[in-house]
Amino acid sequence: MADASPIILPTLPRPPEDYDRQYMSQLVARLEALQRHIEEPTLLRGTGLVLVAVPTSATGLRSGEVYSDSGTLKVVP
Repeated sequence: MADASPIILPTLPRPPEDYDRQYMSQLVARLEALQRHIEEPTLLRGTGLVLVAVPTSATGLRSGEVYSDSGTLKVVP
């Protein structure tokens, strides 16, 4: 199961007045870290949930994905 620890997103460096190779390297590294974070599965926690455009059948969905069956959320086995 995924870790439920708080999500800490990387802070982007502030841009210098002129082009700076070190700044660009830091920016790219942090964007790559953010991309890795987005792509890895994580737990969701919150006080509310709004789902839009929920599929109405399991057709074409993968195991673990959610669909609505006449207003009841179901998970594809």
